[in-house]
Parts: sequence; structure tokens; C-alpha cells
Amino acid sequence: MEKIKINGIKSVSVDLLENTVFSINTAYSQEAMVLAVIKFTEFLEALGWAEHTGDWDPYIQVEEIGGWICQSEHGYLIPEYDEETRTLRLLGQNTQGDEVALYTIDIMEIRDITFNR
Repeated sequence: MEKIKINGIKSVSVDLLENTVFSINTAYSQEAMVLAVIKFTEFLEALGWAEHTGDWDPYIQVEEIGGWICQSEHGYLIPEYDEETRTLRLLGQNTQGDEVALYTIDIMEIRDITFNR
């Protein structure tokens, strides 16, 4: 399968992954921005799998207002959001291979969300 190329860009998913930052601490509601991030990551994950053939292992990185940075494991791009506690969970695997939350972050403490590969 030929990979998608537009204007010399290797792939749209990689370009989006490397050039998108969500600044959560804005005039918009933190919850609305976090939900937009989740929808974006769902789209990006699907696009990435369509463009790549097994070499697609992006991850999400969150920077808090205080400067603390945490990230999901490679291959765990889509975070989970808990509406009741208003927290975002970055995912990974435990030693048994089960999906687990590596970090749980209060959405009011999030400054930026970026994506990497």
C-alpha cells in the first residue's frame, strides 16, 4: 500500500502529530478542550493506522501549569477522560500486559498537550 503524500509531506498523520499543540489553559472551558483533544486523537489514530503499516506508535504528552510533564507509553495515543472526577488518564501497560492508567491528571492543571512518535 502506498503511503499518502501531500506537498512533499511524508504523511498527513505524522505532520499533524509533530505540529499540533493544544493549549488547554485558555479562555475556553478546560473540559471542552480536553474533549476536543480526545476527538482529535481518535481521528489521528485512525488516520495513522490507514497511512502506516505497523510502524505507528505515537504517544501523548501533558505539561501541567507547574511545569511537570508526563506521557503515555508509545502506542497509547488516546487518553481516557473521567467526567465525574474531571481527570485525564494517560495509558500504558503493566507487567502482565494489561492496559492501566500511568498518570491521572486534574484537567484544571493542564497547560499543554502535545503528540509524539
